[in-house]
Amino acid sequence: MIRLRIVSGLTPVPVLLVLSLACSEASAPPVEACADDQGVTIHISAGTRPAFTWIPACGMTSIMVFPAARTPATWVVHGGASAASNPLRSGIRYGEAPPGTFEATPEAALQGGTDYQVLVHRWLGEPGGEGGPFQRGSATFRP
Repeated sequence: MIRLRIVSGLTPVPVLLVLSLACSEASAPPVEACADDQGVTIHISAGTRPAFTWIPACGMTSIMVFPAARTPATWVVHGGASAASNPLRSGIRYGEAPPGTFEATPEAALQGGTDYQVLVHRWLGEPGGEGGPFQRGSATFRP
């Protein structure tokens, strides 16, 4: 339990703000540096709202989920205006687009017993110059 001592003339709000920021930063997984040709291994948790993690935990520019046997995609998230900085971190839950990203395809309910594929793409190249997204990992799963 954290106890705050209020000193005359100071309010606890700035202290709470600093503590909450420190906790949120500590809980976010670090983004690992990866070479341009680095592939990742994707792990998917169970259920119809799975979490997608990848190792190494490189930043990615997009994540796509679609039925393995057909299209269209059931969920697509892109880095938006910051795509070239690979803003997506490992640990994304299905249907929860991270702040500052663009949800190109809103989530559709995943059906138990259906095979799905998840793809992650990393931006390669210079921001604002030559470059684009390249697939760096994929996995098939069944909720």
